[in-house]
Amino acid sequence: MDMLNGVSRGGRMPSGRQTNHLGRLTAKDIWKQPGAKRARRVAVMAAILALAIYFVPVLTLVMIGCGALDVRRHRKVTYELVEKYFMGNGILTWMLSPINLLADLLSYRNRVTYTLADLPAAHREEIETCVCEFASSLTTATASRPTSPRCWSQISGAC
Repeated sequence: MDMLNGVSRGGRMPSGRQTNHLGRLTAKDIWKQPGAKRARRVAVMAAILALAIYFVPVLTLVMIGCGALDVRRHRKVTYELVEKYFMGNGILTWMLSPINLLADLLSYRNRVTYTLADLPAAHREEIETCVCEFASSLTTATASRPTSPRCWSQISGAC
């Protein structure tokens, strides 16, 4: 390793990246670095948005606004979340965000947690049957009781 500039003369750098014979990263290696990848992704997205705003400004601004509203509903908004939503895995989610927001506006917001006693008798009976079947398959498969005694007492009491 060359002590003057901190890079090796060929082979691998201390970071594990392959270097050329002079110890410099190639252009391909530079574009694969996380900072350069992010810059490239942002540049491509900015170019696409610039073209979209030029040709279809209203629709593009509506889509950006809906996406911003959709992202804003998360509890903790980070740069990585925004980057993945608009430029990564969430692009389809972003494109469908107007439909998602419309469905949220039209749906009834229910903040109540129901108990079994709140349900009609037919529904309660069906749920209890499913729980009993699950409990019986659980006991036959593992031949032991569930770890939570409260859960087991509820299940065995229903059966």
